[in-house]
Amino acid sequence: MCDNCREIEQGRFVDLIEIDAASRTKVEDTRDLLDNVQYAPARGRFKVYLIDEVHMLSRHSFNALLKTLEEPPAHVKFLLATTDPQKLPVTILSRCLQFHLKALDVEQIRHQLEHILGEEQIAFEPRALQLLSRAAMAACAMP
Repeated sequence: MCDNCREIEQGRFVDLIEIDAASRTKVEDTRDLLDNVQYAPARGRFKVYLIDEVHMLSRHSFNALLKTLEEPPAHVKFLLATTDPQKLPVTILSRCLQFHLKALDVEQIRHQLEHILGEEQIAFEPRALQLLSRAAMAACAMP
């Protein structure tokens, strides 16, 4: 794993900015974020803004975000995550590439775990793998 990936996994990568829109719904919060968009990334090729639960932003916040989504700086990527895409304004949706992600089923999780353990040459018990897969599926289903 590269250094950047390790820092992302540890929540320490300075060019990945995570925003919880559910707790930062005000237009002032969005404007503060947009004021920093102009600055180049410190370590990576891009500065990535991950806005989680984006559907919780206010109408004014969406309007403030719109111009930057229309003409983003070359060094910036926005990832807008939501469990409720129908609550996003059409003006926002039309400026985004959309990915509809679906959870893996238990068998897909088990197969992937088996593949990884095989690649890493780690012994495992099939029953334990099945239990881990079910637990992972349950964790993915939690809000």
